[in-house]
Amino acid sequence: MEEGSEVETRANDNTSVSAGSDGPGHSQEAGRRWGASFGECLPALQELHLKKMALGQSPAEPFADWLEFEFVKWMIERDISQGSREILLKLPIIAARARLSFGSNYKLNKLLAKLPLAGPKWNVKAVTITGDKIGPDNKPIVEKVELWFRDILGVIRELLGNHIYGMDLVFAPRQAFNDAAKTQRVYDEMWTGDWWLRLQV
Repeated sequence: MEEGSEVETRANDNTSVSAGSDGPGHSQEAGRRWGASFGECLPALQELHLKKMALGQSPAEPFADWLEFEFVKWMIERDISQGSREILLKLPIIAARARLSFGSNYKLNKLLAKLPLAGPKWNVKAVTITGDKIGPDNKPIVEKVELWFRDILGVIRELLGNHIYGMDLVFAPRQAFNDAAKTQRVYDEMWTGDWWLRLQV
């Protein structure tokens, strides 16, 4: 198929997307390459591993060695409760023979806190919301809620740097339609909007 040529593909039963030569869903101008690669980027965990190696640290840092890391990983993946971890770590066979660098769940949590987060840290802000319902005092009902949020640019950086999501990320602008005549435009993802197209370099 030549660059810039258009085909119709079905996104679902009711929606079709305009697709160009790069695969389903792409809408290209002739000669344009949306989402072109400008170089390579290491996944965040691989970059962290290389930094540790350069500093002469163990890849299992902050744990004593790989076996200790695997033991902690086993507890986390099986969702072992805080109380059960404490009991497990105090068992004589674990405490005496395993010689772990942490002897309690408290010390384990301190080590876990040193691990890098997946993306930026969460922030919380108290927000007061005035509702449209009237309370028994004849005033609008007011509720205090917690708003949890993260730095959006940091989240985007984490997504783009994680190779697991590589095949699912969309860079190219696409136009989706509800009908074959392309008269009913559908806006359901950021890349289906006109803003995404205008922002392309």
